[in-house]
Amino acid sequence: LKDVPTCIDWLPSGKGNMDLLAIGFENGNFKLLDLNGSEKKNVAAHTGSIIALKWREDGTALATVGEDGTCKIWSKTGEPRNTLV
Repeated sequence: LKDVPTCIDWLPSGKGNMDLLAIGFENGNFKLLDLNGSEKKNVAAHTGSIIALKWREDGTALATVGEDGTCKIWSKTGEPRNTLV
């Protein structure tokens, strides 16, 4: 990885049909990777660093929190769903 990671969370296959690793970075992006390390999605999510991210327990959504003061909800495929300020 060429960017500096700030947080990481893993979605095991038993909770969403495929193993996915979500990694948040200091540039405000997050990446979704499969177990082979193949990048599934790279999302410009926040202005400033991502300070936390977490998969929903059932694997249907990912929440990210950024230094920009927002919490954003994303689909399992990295599409935006909601923004909380």
